[in-house]
Amino acid sequence: MLKRPLLFLTLIFISVLGLFPQFTQASEVPKPVGDLYVQDTAHILTNEEREELISLARVLDDETSAQIAVLTMDKLDGHVEKAQFANKAYREYGLGKKDEDNGVLILFVKNYWENNREAVQVEVGYGLEGALPDGKVGRIIDQYMKPHIEAGNDGLAITETYQQLAKEVAKEYGISFDHLGDNQGSNVAQHQEEGLPAWVVFILIIVFAILIFLDMKYFGGTFTHILIQILSSLLRSGGRDGGGSDRRGGGGSAGGGGAGRNF
Repeated sequence: MLKRPLLFLTLIFISVLGLFPQFTQASEVPKPVGDLYVQDTAHILTNEEREELISLARVLDDETSAQIAVLTMDKLDGHVEKAQFANKAYREYGLGKKDEDNGVLILFVKNYWENNREAVQVEVGYGLEGALPDGKVGRIIDQYMKPHIEAGNDGLAITETYQQLAKEVAKEYGISFDHLGDNQGSNVAQHQEEGLPAWVVFILIIVFAILIFLDMKYFGGTFTHILIQILSSLLRSGGRDGGGSDRRGGGGSAGGGGAGRNF
């Protein structure tokens, strides 16, 4: 007599258990594509904003070894907490330098499960907790992210917050990035090598053309062939300083420092 009710209860129990994973399982951290610094899976940033952040991040990385990355998500599956997910993503991306743990991750969630609105969590590595204590990170979010989110400009909210965090990190290393708070990301170029003037490039092209002509006429193109081989090898190998290879992290130890907000 009891078999059928027990079987029925067992089936209900199994069915209920099958629902729990959607509330308990953590979202998978997306694999980085291109430079680690900007992983915009929610497609919030414009191309200009993305390139501006990557440019700034490369300069900061080169001059301090610190890495600040942005990860945007449309939502977090399974109702996972944003702080838990940010810590997991930080570790998987290995932000910062291994021996210094000097990384920062800005997690931006477009549709957070608690209120189905925007949320942000900034995760700070052990090595930068002195430069970016929880209170300071919270104030940066409130001052530079919140107003733009309320105005409906998530991209500007992310870029300005990134810039302010970068300024604090740079200050920790005794480096000053001028005008970062003025939405003038192109000013970061002053910390990079400036391109040659157009007239110099033009003269160099003419000189090379003459040398190639003389080489072809009197030496059968021997030197031209060697030059092409060298250039081909350099292009294939890319290079860190020249921006030919994607940037990756080497650290990844975070103790939960930082701050978060729901909007």
